[in-house]
Formats: sequence, C-alpha cells, structure tokens
Amino acid sequence: MVDVQTNEVYVLIPKHRFDQIRSQLTTQAADDVVAEGIRLSQQALRRDLPELLQNKRLRGQWIAYHRHERIGTARDQATLIDQCLKRGLNDDEFTLAGFIPVN
Repeated sequence: MVDVQTNEVYVLIPKHRFDQIRSQLTTQAADDVVAEGIRLSQQALRRDLPELLQNKRLRGQWIAYHRHERIGTARDQATLIDQCLKRGLNDDEFTLAGFIPVN
C-alpha cells in the first residue's frame, strides 16, 4: 500500500506470518545496532561476572574485553583503551566496564 500523503510504501502481511517472523526482526535489529565485537565482549563479561564478583582485588578497577578474551584490568579507562589500541583494535571491537565487586 502507498500512503497518498507521504508516498510511504507499506507491506501488509497476515498476522500469523508476522508472529512467525517477529523474533527474527527484533534480533536482527538489535544486532545491527550493537557492533559484533562489542556484543561478544559484553557476553564474555557477563560470562565471567560471577568469578569477578568474588575477587575483592578488583574493587575500583576497570576491565577490558575483546570478543571472548579479557584484555586486562587497570585503575583507569585510558590505560585499557591504550592497550586495546596498541593491539590494533577499533573502538567497536572491545568494551570496558568499571568494576566494584559486592562485599
């Protein structure tokens, strides 16, 4: 269908078909917004979080991840960003997290 006022084109599909593909549309849209390297890095951080919460030495530290790998920890973001850039990583390939474990 075409909206005669805006010339916007719309595609109509049966509701049952839309229900079948809805989750694929939502997943694809989310993946397009977050770069794969960041998404994988965040998954690795969540994977390691229970272990990290046990380590009181990490209080006040920053942690960097590249995909499935923990790059390291440091007292400040700049040090970790520098380490990531020295590895040749782009800013959409790693993630940083400030870390304060729960007592």
